[in-house]
Amino acid sequence: MPAKPRPEKKLTNIALKPEWKGQARMIRTVLQRLNPWGPLFFGLGFIAPLTATLLTGAGLGTSFGFSPIWPGLALGAAWGLYAKIRGSWL
Repeated sequence: MPAKPRPEKKLTNIALKPEWKGQARMIRTVLQRLNPWGPLFFGLGFIAPLTATLLTGAGLGTSFGFSPIWPGLALGAAWGLYAKIRGSWL
């Protein structure tokens, strides 16, 4: 016996609802303005904790009396800003 065809589900786009249009536009604008700064955010959000973890693992975590996150933040910010200005990580 052949299978019955399933009724089509109509997908709705939340951004098309009138009460959400302003919010969707605002979110789009915020993301468009933050996107060029993505390399800096990546440097601060990924490279900084990675560097801090590596320094702690190597036993250099408390060198010079600093928390290991501070050298990581400095390296992450510098590398992220360099990537933003140059337009490439390498």
